[in-house]
Amino acid sequence: MNKKEISEIKKQFTPDNCAITRICGCYVDGEKNKKTKLKEAFLSLSEEEIDRKLTEYFATHPVLTRTNMQSLCSFTQSMASRQIRRLKAEGKLQNIGKPTQPIYVAGTGYYI
Repeated sequence: MNKKEISEIKKQFTPDNCAITRICGCYVDGEKNKKTKLKEAFLSLSEEEIDRKLTEYFATHPVLTRTNMQSLCSFTQSMASRQIRRLKAEGKLQNIGKPTQPIYVAGTGYYI
């Protein structure tokens, strides 16, 4: 499967009606030797795209919740949680709420 074929598959799915999160596979030659492996995120945003969306979001909203992140980036609940954990570890988000009911604000110097 080449990039054009993967692009055609992506066009048929939208984040709202798709549960596929990764595409995995490998290329095999005529002698059944694995040439390359493929493991890509599907319908996912790059870190730069997430940062851009959060910059736009924080321009008009003071706080962010996981459900906001899900809606903003068309993520599943688990993907939104993973991205929030990553952003917290990088200092881009800070939890000002309770550990069981987090409310996030932009980290100092981010999303201005």
